[in-house]
Amino acid sequence: MNADSRTQNVDVYGGSFKVVSIDGSDIPGPGVIQDQTLLIGAGQRYDLLFQVPSDQRILLQSSSADSRSLPDIHIGQGSMPERGQAKGKFDFTAYGSSKPDGLSLDSEFDVVEHLSLSQKAFAAYTINGEIFHHIPPIMVEEGDLVKISMTNNGGGTHPMHLHGHIFKVLSKNGIPLTSDIYMDTLPIEGGETFEIAFVADNPGLWMKHCHNLNHAASGMTMMVNYYGITTPYTVGTLSGNIPD
Repeated sequence: MNADSRTQNVDVYGGSFKVVSIDGSDIPGPGVIQDQTLLIGAGQRYDLLFQVPSDQRILLQSSSADSRSLPDIHIGQGSMPERGQAKGKFDFTAYGSSKPDGLSLDSEFDVVEHLSLSQKAFAAYTINGEIFHHIPPIMVEEGDLVKISMTNNGGGTHPMHLHGHIFKVLSKNGIPLTSDIYMDTLPIEGGETFEIAFVADNPGLWMKHCHNLNHAASGMTMMVNYYGITTPYTVGTLSGNIPD
């Protein structure tokens, strides 16, 4: 799990491995990976499966874009593996296999929204040009099929997290995924556009925000609200109720 606000670059030395789930959702047909760096977004969880050699350790090394490194993790006994050079970055959009579940770009959606993620004046992080709580919520009915497209128009990586639901990643930059990837946090790099979809099956008032909590606290936070669900609490400086 990446408990930092920055993307962690994780390398695995000493053997091959599989990514068997992301954010607790199993990946169908995971393939064997070696010499690929995992880019784990803020708040994301990756489950890895590997076999530890009898005479050598598995080494996990993590660092972030600002060159901060976390302590190495050693698993097993024996000699330490060599730290080689990764041959590429793990691409979840081209990993695993398809297990049709009725949710695709061809589905008939009840709610369709687009979110433009950006930064304003080096301080405010915005969604569609506004900051929380001036951003209108996405309103849904229980049972709705919801599609959201998100474009990162500036301000660094935005790992977008949805409370109360998991979502399926449908496409990246207009290219449909060939596998079924579900998650609850999606790191979006500058210039990227993703389409995601989820079933509104958990009535409530749910936050959708950037998991870089500095971005969230500076405005990149909004709500997904179900019709008929209310709260007596108000948000803002006057009430003292300021999420993130």
